[in-house]
Amino acid sequence: MLNTIESADLAWVWASDPAVLVSELLGSHLRKIADPERAELRALALRLVLQSPAGMPTSFAELVEATAVHQLAERWGGTHDRAAVWTGVRGADQLIANVVAADVLPGLLAELTNLFYDWAVTGRVAPYRSA
Repeated sequence: MLNTIESADLAWVWASDPAVLVSELLGSHLRKIADPERAELRALALRLVLQSPAGMPTSFAELVEATAVHQLAERWGGTHDRAAVWTGVRGADQLIANVVAADVLPGLLAELTNLFYDWAVTGRVAPYRSA
């Protein structure tokens, strides 16, 4: 039986330093975006998802949830309700608004899903995985 993303041994991903994981992912998968502004917004979205004050997601399911704008805002201590006063990390509301306006979260989720699926199902391992 083939592994799924959730059943595969991907504990090393969730135990990784989020800054290192972001750096590695930016250096490989996100580099292929031709539009520099869009690439920057995708990189920002990745950082917002992986480096929030709530901590890095601890499972693939949590990663998926973290790419939903309401969950992303909560992970930064606020709410996505524009009528409410932002109580989260100062400035994070504007950063989240920018990645939402650019509509980069769905593409980022698709890219991460494909990457994790590759790691889980094909058995290929990221070059930065510690032994």
